[in-house]
Amino acid sequence: MASGSPNADTSAPRREMSFGANAILNVSSWFVPALVALIAVPITVRGLGADAYGLLALVTAVTGYLGLMEMGLGTAIVRYLSFYRALNQGRPMLGIIRFASTWFGAAGAIGALGLFFGAHWIATVVLHVPATLVDTAVDVLHITALGFFSGMFVSVGAAIPQAFLRYDLAAGMTAVFGVLGSAGPAVLVLLGYGLTAVVAYAAAINVTTAIIYALIARHLFRPIDITAGPEWRTIRRETLRFAGVAALNQIHSVIASQTSRVVVGAALGVAAAAYYQVPSLLSSRVSSMLSRVAYVVFPTASGMRARDDHEGVTRLYLRTSRLIFVINGSVTMAMCALSAPLLQYWVSPEYAREGAAALAIFSISNAINGSTMSASYVNLSATRPGVNLAFAFSNSAVALATIYPLTVRYGVTGAAFAGLLGATNVPVFLWYAHKHVIHTSSWLVWRTCYQPTVLGNVLAGIPIYLFVAPLLPNLLWTLATFVAAIVAGGAISGVLGAVKREDIHDMTQLIAHAFSRLTAHRRTRNIDDVGEAG
Repeated sequence: MASGSPNADTSAPRREMSFGANAILNVSSWFVPALVALIAVPITVRGLGADAYGLLALVTAVTGYLGLMEMGLGTAIVRYLSFYRALNQGRPMLGIIRFASTWFGAAGAIGALGLFFGAHWIATVVLHVPATLVDTAVDVLHITALGFFSGMFVSVGAAIPQAFLRYDLAAGMTAVFGVLGSAGPAVLVLLGYGLTAVVAYAAAINVTTAIIYALIARHLFRPIDITAGPEWRTIRRETLRFAGVAALNQIHSVIASQTSRVVVGAALGVAAAAYYQVPSLLSSRVSSMLSRVAYVVFPTASGMRARDDHEGVTRLYLRTSRLIFVINGSVTMAMCALSAPLLQYWVSPEYAREGAAALAIFSISNAINGSTMSASYVNLSATRPGVNLAFAFSNSAVALATIYPLTVRYGVTGAAFAGLLGATNVPVFLWYAHKHVIHTSSWLVWRTCYQPTVLGNVLAGIPIYLFVAPLLPNLLWTLATFVAAIVAGGAISGVLGAVKREDIHDMTQLIAHAFSRLTAHRRTRNIDDVGEAG
């Protein structure tokens, strides 16, 4: 763990948000753009046409791989900024930002130059773009080069308000520019513009976002004592070692997820890859939403460790594990019980026949893996990314070793089951994290965090699967039942002890606080309007 003076001044003025407020804001920043995308993406797809939208998807995939040049520094920024911010030691914080900005700028420049000067080769040799689209593809890659360069700086900027526990700023930026990123292309195609304009718009969004993040960083650093704390060179090796292990985890995750799709396609053909992709994507949405909540544990626990508040870290872990698993378990139960009608009405009966069992298995696998989220981020706060890497590597090694034979024998269902086999190492990971990092009892965690939710959702899920799912007539009824099933699973789990009285109290206090701020804002605006009218 990075060292800090025990007598360091921790009185720097901060406006950090509470954990609950940060978690809700972070989820909202995911939900709002996702809802807009649900409406906007089909408009963009139809407006651009299959070829142009396919070209956009391929170019996005190329830049996604180039994004691995980040090399884990985004994670390191959040961890070490939140640690030294808790001690009001600005000198190492500035050192981290300067180094990361230099690295990201250099990586962005290399990637941008590669995209710009290699545009024709990428279009024709790597992406195999049809001859009629080569010129458009070259133009798109040229514009994407600028967007990629500025996007690397966005990665630095986005980590800063998270490290300061200012998710009001971080979530606001994510929500606003997420909405603009989804809605803008739809508006452009409705106005008659094509792919080049859409890509130019995306590049402009990246440039604007980077500039605003720079202004936010300048504002947040004002109260920090930039003369306090160790020099950058004294913590450089530790920080870069942490970033390197985090980078290996990211690279491994990207490769593992892409390889699974390739293996299914090789074993069963392109259609099977689609049957695999749709339930995998649908179930992963739950994990994506939950990771937004769990990620707030990372900077919060890092700050607690800087202040040697180890009991606070344990309490934070127990509470977040319990509440995250309530949501996780209830959504998973609803997804499993209603997998067939969800796929039947959302996609087609054929997808339901081929992928309903896979969707249920994917959901269970994600729920089991999701139970590690809080522990993983506590490990990162304790600078133990190697524990996470070992767990993730062993998980995917089992899945990748079994996916081909299971796919050949049992189809898409077998491919999904390979992921469930990979998740069997979760109890070992949690036991190790509880004993060596969090210092709490695994039996206590099971009894207080997981057992009530498992029992509550089994009691709710069985009758929904047996008596409700077969009677659903259309998508609207299925979605309404899906929501009702989540509520029922959460309510029964809550009665059994998954939700505590203080959780309800904190939620009502948070809602009341938000309402009072909204009321005060409206009152101020009314007073200003009256003054202007007078």
